Amino acid sequence: MYLEMSFMDLGLRGKTAIVTGSSMGLGLAVAKELAREGCNVTICSRGEEALFAAQKEIQAQADGAQGHAVMTDMERSEDINRLVSETVDRFGTVHILVNNAGTSITKDFLDVEREDWTKIFQMIIVGASEASKLVIPYMQKQKWGRIINVGSASSKQPRPRRVLSNTAKTALLSFTKTLAREFVKDGILVNCAIPGRFDTHWRERIEKMAKDQGRGEEDVYAEVVKDITMSRLGQPEEFAAMVLFLASERASFISGVAYAVDGGEISSI
Repeated sequence: MYLEMSFMDLGLRGKTAIVTGSSMGLGLAVAKELAREGCNVTICSRGEEALFAAQKEIQAQADGAQGHAVMTDMERSEDINRLVSETVDRFGTVHILVNNAGTSITKDFLDVEREDWTKIFQMIIVGASEASKLVIPYMQKQKWGRIINVGSASSKQPRPRRVLSNTAKTALLSFTKTLAREFVKDGILVNCAIPGRFDTHWRERIEKMAKDQGRGEEDVYAEVVKDITMSRLGQPEEFAAMVLFLASERASFISGVAYAVDGGEISSI
C-alpha cells in the first residue's frame, strides 16, 4: 500500500511543471503529487470535461501552488505551442516537463497499416520532441531543468500484439538518452520512468476481460498479475513518487536513465 511521506524536501516548491496527458490515470497522479510539493502545474488533454475536473482536484491539493489546464491535442503542433506559451505567460517559465501523453494500438503485425505507424510515432515521439524543444530554451536560460519521459514496460519486455507501442516506446528510450547527453551541460537532466501495470486503465481492462469471457474479476486479476513479482497492480501514487524524485533536486546526479516502476514484472537485468 502506498504511504504518503513528506519528510524529504524535494526542492520543488515554486517551480513550474507541464504534465501532458494528465486528466486521469498516471498523468493526473503525477500532477497532483507535484502540486502537493508546492509546484505550479499545467495539465493538458483532449477531453474538456475530464481535464477541468482534474484541475479542480489538483487545485484542492496544491500546497500554495496553482493548477492550470490547457486543452491540447499532442498530435497538433499549434496545440503544443499554445500549451507552453500559456504556461510561460501564467508562471513565467518552465522547470519540469513530464511527457506522459501516449496511445496504444493493439494489432497483429500483418494487420498493421502505414497510418498506424504515423499515428503512434506522432503521439509518442513527435509530441514529446516538440514539447521538449519548446521548453528547453527556458531551462537553458535558468541553467536548471528536468524532462521525464514516461515509457512502458513493453520497451524492455515486448508484449504480444503491441508491435507499434513496443517499437515507439523503445524509441523513446533512445530519445531520452540522446537529449540527456546533449543538454547536461545546460543543467538539464533527462530521464525515463517506465510504468508496469497500474490500477488505472488495467482495472478497466480486467473488468472488460471478465465480462467478455464470462469469468470472475478475481480470476482475471490473478491472471493479469501472475508475472508481477509483487502479485498486484501498482497504485498511481507509487509511480508518481518516482517521477517526483527524478524531477527533484535530490536527483542531481541522474540523467539518461530509464527506471522501471513495475513491481518486478520486467524479467531482464
